[in-house]
Amino acid sequence: VCQDGVEEIHTAKMATSPAHGAPDDQDWADNENMLSDVAEVPRKRSSYTPHMSGQQGAPLGAFSDLPSGPEEDNTTDQVILAVLKQGETVAAACYSTGDGQICCIPDREDDKSMNFLSLIKRQLRPTLILTSTKMDEAVLEAIKKFELEDDANTEYPVERLPSMDFDLKLASTRVASWPLPCFHEHMDEADKRLKLSHLLSMDSHVMIRCLGALMKYLDKNRIGVELEDPHKVTVPITAIYIANLSTVQLIDVSTLSALQIFYTEAHPSLAQRGRSKEGLSLFALCNRTKTANGSKLLRKWFLQPQRSLTILVERQDAIEFFLDPRNVELMTECLGCLRFIKGIERILKRMKVSKATISDWKIMYQACSNAASLAQICKRYHASNVAIFRKIGENFTAELLEVAEGISAKVNFDESLAIGRFVSRPGCDPALDELRSVYSDLPSIMTSVAQEEIRELPAHIQECSIIYLPQLGYLLAVPRTQFPETADPKQFELHGLEFMFLTETAVHYKSTRTRELDVQLGDTQCDIVDKENAIMASLQRDVLEHTEVLLRVATLAAELDCLMSLAACAREFNYARPRLSEDRILHIKGGRHPLQELCTSPYVPNDTCFDFKHGQAALLTGPNASGKSVYLKQVGLIVFLAHIGSFVPAEAAVIGLTDRIFTRIQTRESVSANLSAFLIDLNQVALAVHSATPRSLVLMDEFGKGTSTTDGIALLVAVINNFLARGDECPTLLASTHFHEITKYSLLNQETPIRFLMMDVLQDERQELVCLFQVHEGICKSSKASRVALEAGISRNVIERAEEVMNLLERGFPPGRLQSPSYELVVQRSQQVVEEFLRADLATCRDIRSLLAQLTRDLPSM
Repeated sequence: VCQDGVEEIHTAKMATSPAHGAPDDQDWADNENMLSDVAEVPRKRSSYTPHMSGQQGAPLGAFSDLPSGPEEDNTTDQVILAVLKQGETVAAACYSTGDGQICCIPDREDDKSMNFLSLIKRQLRPTLILTSTKMDEAVLEAIKKFELEDDANTEYPVERLPSMDFDLKLASTRVASWPLPCFHEHMDEADKRLKLSHLLSMDSHVMIRCLGALMKYLDKNRIGVELEDPHKVTVPITAIYIANLSTVQLIDVSTLSALQIFYTEAHPSLAQRGRSKEGLSLFALCNRTKTANGSKLLRKWFLQPQRSLTILVERQDAIEFFLDPRNVELMTECLGCLRFIKGIERILKRMKVSKATISDWKIMYQACSNAASLAQICKRYHASNVAIFRKIGENFTAELLEVAEGISAKVNFDESLAIGRFVSRPGCDPALDELRSVYSDLPSIMTSVAQEEIRELPAHIQECSIIYLPQLGYLLAVPRTQFPETADPKQFELHGLEFMFLTETAVHYKSTRTRELDVQLGDTQCDIVDKENAIMASLQRDVLEHTEVLLRVATLAAELDCLMSLAACAREFNYARPRLSEDRILHIKGGRHPLQELCTSPYVPNDTCFDFKHGQAALLTGPNASGKSVYLKQVGLIVFLAHIGSFVPAEAAVIGLTDRIFTRIQTRESVSANLSAFLIDLNQVALAVHSATPRSLVLMDEFGKGTSTTDGIALLVAVINNFLARGDECPTLLASTHFHEITKYSLLNQETPIRFLMMDVLQDERQELVCLFQVHEGICKSSKASRVALEAGISRNVIERAEEVMNLLERGFPPGRLQSPSYELVVQRSQQVVEEFLRADLATCRDIRSLLAQLTRDLPSM
């Protein structure tokens, strides 16, 4: 395709047929260094090669590092990336002509440095980027910025599309109407949307907008099928899937909610009615930050868990350092400095438009001086293995002291706060000091001039004053009381004076002396303000010259705040440092649920073991209310915490890097979703089946309970067997169920090992159920629902009837109707009716119906 500003790019041959919609079977990339291993193909005006091809029959969500097929094609694949940033949320959709696949990056919060946007471009390596015409210029520059080190001066070619192309409603309709391989001709739009919800997270609205805009661009420009009949051939899309970014662990909204990583609740204060606050959640538990920037950065860490071993180990080293009792005093000193390092980005932004207030200047001075003090503290520990100390020591340079001293030398904070405007210190400008000296003598000068004027005024005028008005200068003011009340306006004219204007209280004149004051003193106050504003503007320019250093200060201070927050949480709740591994392993000794242990005392810890020796899948059974759901969430939260660099609630842990956590724990119902509760559960499981890789963690809690028992068992067994059939490619799977038929009839695939776990319980001497909340090997054969129901307060007669029905069903007999207390009376009276009917002489009876009515008239109903 040839376009203005875009070099000629030849279309590569399709690597897969439309009938095969699966991407590559290799992982995208284990780290960014793998990108350099991809063979480079020369291109015009660019020193990088976009590459994203696929192979048939591979699981969803992966890329290959080498071209597919036995023959290499010398042409370069075209990789078109549609990206959009809405507020703090970034998402993207990318199409490759090499394999006809579209990979989607779900909605993710990004900071002002746009690191996540840079990661997207580094991983996908686009040849063309599409974005909206309404995109902010700063974001547009970040989109254009080249991300590969071999050519820093090159920019990505960017094409701006009309904002209507990114409209959510139109984009959703466009995606559902495209002839995708997963659709068949009998599907209506509702069926197609439902099918898409199995593959994509439809809650990622920005991602759907990008996908719709990308599809419209492909269709309009006929990418890859330029010479084909547009009425017969559409742009081939062989698959749509969620991409796995190599350095970021993907967490969708349902997982964040199910694991209670974030939880928003209504604010309890009446003054904050209509607003919300963070409730009991993992984020609220770990957020001990002292600054707003630190809290924002910690939230970003929770929304973007890392898979970079280097970053995670650096964070763990810092937390371990702060947990050392010998460093408690150091931590206190750092916190004392951090409290004053705040608002830097906001103040710099206000300075650029000359809107900085006196409070802003004071905050900036405190931030710079405390940052310089923090740098001295960190330099004392520069030799330690704590990366954040090294970064602060290197980036918090002497420039900070220059900025702090410059502000302190020029800003008079006390006077400024009292007057309400910028006031400079004496000595900044000799001319300003002279003006201030003159201004301070003005009252005595004006009094002297007034005394001279009164001697030359007519005898009936006994009072006058000298005043100053901006723009008009110095004026002689004579009170109205010095003139007759009915004076003619001409009587206000005085010899030697120029009448200026009249007010209700005074008559104002210009005299020779006031004109001399205008010449000698001028507009002193305005001159002082102008010179002080000039000093402020000069100081603003000096501060803005150090913008790069100040922004690094804000970023690193926030990072230090987050690390000390995680350290404080680890100290308070006795968390342990997990050992991170590139291997597929998950060993947890004495693991605890970080939120549940706050509400339960004592909390029973449990072990977890997944590896190639013990297997990557486990099925958990146990009675109701025995702790199965808590155990599943506990495993998910420990893995999550390890991927933000935190210590974990356990005695010890070895955790392999995980690319994504899938959950079917909580059903997030919504009227707007237009989906039943069971269909929502199915969507969550379908997303795991389609997108889970060998490095994923899948947690399923009682999947299948939303439908009939037979259907639920069949679905759960099919899903588990689907994962087990992948063999060594099976993700780490932990599922819980009450479907005991699965183990009773051995319905699971026996070729791939799966462990059977159970929650331990016992019955006391009163035959009451006691849950031990301990996980061990084994199979639970009963859910003990009736025992749990009795403890929940359901009446005993209901429980007895339930056990009667259950026993009959287990023996294969249909349960009879419930016998009421009058049942025996009904049976006895019925027998009497039968006996009376047998004794009746039917030969002489003329009306059988009357006889029957007479016999049964007082027969009670059952």
